[in-house]
Amino acid sequence: MKYKLLILILALSVLSNIIGAQDITNQNKATNRDTTENAPTRSDALNIFLDCMTCDRTFLKETFPYVNWVNDRKQADVHIIMSYRATGSGGSENIATFTGLLNYSGLNDTHTYFNPPNATRDFTRKGQANLIAMGLMRYVARTPLANNMSIVYQEPIGTKKISSVVEGDPWNSWVFRISSRGSYSKSDTYEDINYSGSFSADRITPEWKSETDASFNVKQENTTYNGVTKAYSNNSWRVSSQLVKSLGDHWSAGGSADIINSLEVNKKLSLQVDPTVEYNIYPYAESYNRQIRIKYSFPLEQVTYYDTTMFFEKEEFIARHRLAIAVGFNQKWGSANFSLTGSHILKDIKAHSVSMSGEVNWRVVKGLSINMSARGGVTKDQRWMPLKGMTLEETLLRIKRTNSKYSYSMSFGLTYTFGSMYNNVVNPRFGSSGGGR
Repeated sequence: MKYKLLILILALSVLSNIIGAQDITNQNKATNRDTTENAPTRSDALNIFLDCMTCDRTFLKETFPYVNWVNDRKQADVHIIMSYRATGSGGSENIATFTGLLNYSGLNDTHTYFNPPNATRDFTRKGQANLIAMGLMRYVARTPLANNMSIVYQEPIGTKKISSVVEGDPWNSWVFRISSRGSYSKSDTYEDINYSGSFSADRITPEWKSETDASFNVKQENTTYNGVTKAYSNNSWRVSSQLVKSLGDHWSAGGSADIINSLEVNKKLSLQVDPTVEYNIYPYAESYNRQIRIKYSFPLEQVTYYDTTMFFEKEEFIARHRLAIAVGFNQKWGSANFSLTGSHILKDIKAHSVSMSGEVNWRVVKGLSINMSARGGVTKDQRWMPLKGMTLEETLLRIKRTNSKYSYSMSFGLTYTFGSMYNNVVNPRFGSSGGGR
């Protein structure tokens, strides 16, 4: 009887363990099923519409598996506009503007990063991706995918922990640049030799902008026709300097100075100073998104010509008035840029010039975008035109500039995109040899 009782207790214990294990298994299966059923899917991801002319879109699609790239702004949760401004060092300031739409309306932000000069394409696209990632976090945090996100800070390799003290710049913001270039081409009837060089010294701070450039260009052409070879040369050099002082959020004042030698425009030696004042209706800090700049200058030039001009001048002093207006917008609907410049010579009111240019990229409706550009001008102040005119060779080879009174050009484009609004998949097969979109 004692043994039977002991066997019964052991049997009940084993049965209890089996039942308990089965319950745990069932619970785990249920938990896994609930986790799978509740796991975020691609439909939970943010829909992103990107405005960026230079972004590597293929790289971005592979870098951001937790968002949907859409083709229509009206279907997007977030609209990103990437803008750029050149920096004094020769690099660029990249500005990403984030605008929340639909359920994220009112959540807007702006982030920036600075690209160094001579940055590689890979460095640039990784910087752009990191900038976009930082800006997207506030939106992703409101989606089911937030549970899968982590943020990591990486200390620069081989350096100490970041210091709170900004160390001094030994160059005091000065940036110097030297460049040279040469080309050579030859056939049985033609030979072309061209080489050039330049030097620049720039210093740009929030209060002052100083830019100095010196350059030269040497061009030699030898043409053979019917056994006769003719040689043509067109050499030029120039030294320019500009200094601008910031006068608050809207005003700037300064000027420029130029020394020019150019056979093309019949100037043996031109000395010019150009005092200038400028007003920006919007604060300069917003120039990456919008600007309306009005600039007035008073150029003064003392010039000596190679050949006597059509006004019977071998040298002369010229004073001008010049007014320029530049308008630029980079907004949700697209971008637009427009400029208008007019000038006239004080001693001859009929001697004037007007030039204008404009470009518009406009998203009209869903999937439909229009781009237009135009430029043109009227020129009646070419006092440097030589009295003796130009030979046929000088005109055809553009050794000297012709007396053109006007010019214009225009273009128009239309793009319509339809179909799936999603644009996430990358398939590089049969693609271009390099990386890219």
